[in-house]
Amino acid sequence: MEQDPDKFDELTERLNLLLRKQDRLQVEAHRLRQEIELLKKQQRQEPTPKEKEGITASVPVSAPSGPSVSQERMPLPKSTPSLWSRWTSSRQNIEWEKFIGENLVSKIGILITVIGVAFGAKYAIDNELISPLTRIVLGYLAGIGLLGLAIRLKEKYRNFSAVLLSGALAIMYIITYFAYNYYALFPQAIAFALMVLLTAFSVLAAWHYNQQIIALMGLVGAYGVPFLLSEDSGNVQFLFIYMAVINAGILAIAFRKSWKLLFHAAFWLTWLIFSWWAADGYRQDEHFGLGLTFLSIFYLLFYATFLAYKIPAREPFSRMDVVLLLTNSFIFFGFGYKLLDGHPGAEQYLGIFAVVNALIHFLVGKMIQRAALAEKSLFYFVIGLVLVFLTLAVPIQLDGNWVTLLWVGEAALLFWLGRTRQVAAFERMVLPLIVLAFISLLQDWSNAYDVSLYTPVEDRPTPILNIQFLSSILFAAAVGFMVWLQQGKQLASPLPERNFWRNSLRYVLPAVLILVLFYGFQVELQYYWRLQEIQQPGYAEYPITDYTFRRLGNIWGVYYAIIFLGLLSWINMTRIKNRLLGWINLGLNVIAVLSFLVIALYELGKLHVSYAIDDQTVLASADHSHTYLRYVGYILLAGLLYITNRYRRAPFVNITSNWPFDALLHLTALSCSSSELVYWLSIYNADSGYKLGLSILWGVYSLLLISLGIAQRKAYLRVAAIVLFAITLIKLFFYDIAHLNTISKTIVLLALGGLLLLISFLYNKFTTVIGDEAPSVFDISSDGEDKSEHGKDEN
Repeated sequence: MEQDPDKFDELTERLNLLLRKQDRLQVEAHRLRQEIELLKKQQRQEPTPKEKEGITASVPVSAPSGPSVSQERMPLPKSTPSLWSRWTSSRQNIEWEKFIGENLVSKIGILITVIGVAFGAKYAIDNELISPLTRIVLGYLAGIGLLGLAIRLKEKYRNFSAVLLSGALAIMYIITYFAYNYYALFPQAIAFALMVLLTAFSVLAAWHYNQQIIALMGLVGAYGVPFLLSEDSGNVQFLFIYMAVINAGILAIAFRKSWKLLFHAAFWLTWLIFSWWAADGYRQDEHFGLGLTFLSIFYLLFYATFLAYKIPAREPFSRMDVVLLLTNSFIFFGFGYKLLDGHPGAEQYLGIFAVVNALIHFLVGKMIQRAALAEKSLFYFVIGLVLVFLTLAVPIQLDGNWVTLLWVGEAALLFWLGRTRQVAAFERMVLPLIVLAFISLLQDWSNAYDVSLYTPVEDRPTPILNIQFLSSILFAAAVGFMVWLQQGKQLASPLPERNFWRNSLRYVLPAVLILVLFYGFQVELQYYWRLQEIQQPGYAEYPITDYTFRRLGNIWGVYYAIIFLGLLSWINMTRIKNRLLGWINLGLNVIAVLSFLVIALYELGKLHVSYAIDDQTVLASADHSHTYLRYVGYILLAGLLYITNRYRRAPFVNITSNWPFDALLHLTALSCSSSELVYWLSIYNADSGYKLGLSILWGVYSLLLISLGIAQRKAYLRVAAIVLFAITLIKLFFYDIAHLNTISKTIVLLALGGLLLLISFLYNKFTTVIGDEAPSVFDISSDGEDKSEHGKDEN
């Protein structure tokens, strides 16, 4: 009966696999027996130490026969073999020996043989031992002889025969190259035909032997043929057709053989050759159509080959698959973009080219989904590429606000699909899209509101009634929709609880929403005052002396921040009740209060100076109504302080310390009082007395702090009063007195001296109350009560 060598090899391989599994199962069974016996011993009554010694000493080498299962299966204690003994006692050493002796040694031997033939041919050439024709004939005979030996040994020694055949083909490749390049024994067409025949024969032999190494060697030889036989003719069209035929053959093989190494080699060699040509040999006027055509052919062939390997076998999606698919897609897009961008008239199709990329991936994804051809991870990855190229198409083809709106709309759609369809991949893509959209929005703000005197009137958008403000509102609406889905309980996230993408979106989306809502109106407000400034008469004159509208812009910017943060505080207190937002909101409230004290009061003072100058130099933009802005600010500031005080006491925030808010409150009161004093003194033309007035005011406020500190038993208020009085005295002696006349000096010294005596009297009168307080300088209790009495009761 005729023997089937393929069947014999298959059965041998399966037998070896079963033997290896048997070895592993024996070791695992031995370990499990030990664990079972250990559990049985733990369940029994624990013996005395003497009994333990007896048991340890009397363990038999072989268990006696009997009805007890535990006695029959009692293993030797500590009988787990070492790693070296397990390796030497199993069949693994035999497998290694078979691999080295049957596989590795043969390949090394044939490599050395081919090198020997090459050296022998070179020696014969250098020393002219025989004629050129004889050398080539002998080389072919050596290759044919090795090929014949491989065929003869194929039946019994299949793997060894495959190695010999590979060596024979390599020798014939080398001899053909020598015959053409060194001796010109036949023309280029014959040499090319011979090498193509050798390549075809190697593929057929690889198919018949079922050996990938033969096909791989034939592939390398096939890609080397055009370069080995090149005459620098520049016929790149023939080269690309030849490469496309090779890759089409690999695509055909992929449906029958899982030879991924062959695909990887062809993939990298093809794109390496194309990249080298695009960088060095591409000429736009000659090669535009050629380059774009074969770029598309290679891309589609490799895409189809990749799917041919993955889909029929239903293999899991690996990291290497991600690398190959992304590399193939972005090489095609990158070179296609470069070719189109460098061609006159083709730049307008760049966005369409990106959409075509997305359409190709969409069709592939639809094919995978309808036929249920592969696992879901491959489908979602392909759909992800669709979204990536659609995202790239937006800024390429469109400008300005459309880019931002499409990106944020895409992010909202993906977030909704991810929640409703439970697709984690879609929700993961939201974060980079939101970041891109927000950066695009910032760029839109910068471009839309950057106006100057030289900007044409028709290019100056109307405040509020412009496309940029509408884009900001739509952006906020899209992000607000995502935040609403995120905060709702109806649609759960498909991502795990402790996941980077989920946790990032949990903070990024609300933060982006708040920032867009705040700055969307803030930039409009600043743009309005900027427009007023450049439209005023005389703005073109240099140097600019009228900064009224700029100051108004700064003031209203602070006022808007106070209003916005106050509303945000109220919404969080009544509806959201988020602790993290509460802490951040309180910090921003403090910054807003300090901004009012530093920026708004300063700009208000400068506005008053603009109004109060004499009639000959009064500015056109100065208006008495500007002076009332300070009282609007005081009302807004008082409202924010009130909300902040309630905010910190909210249960979800629960800040029990009083002194931070008291410090902010009294700093605000002192700053506003000082500003008002200077303002009214200037109105009544008593500017020269503001130094004396400030010293007296600060002294009176110190007395007020002392009184409050004693009455409310808050030591930190009394300490603050002492510090403020010390600053006042330093200011008095080192700054005020030097510029005051004798009467003013007398008044201020008597006033401050009297205040000091009154403060000292208060300390003496209420010394018992002060002494009964806790020793801590800062009383951080929420109610401000004295804790020492409670301590006495406890003692």
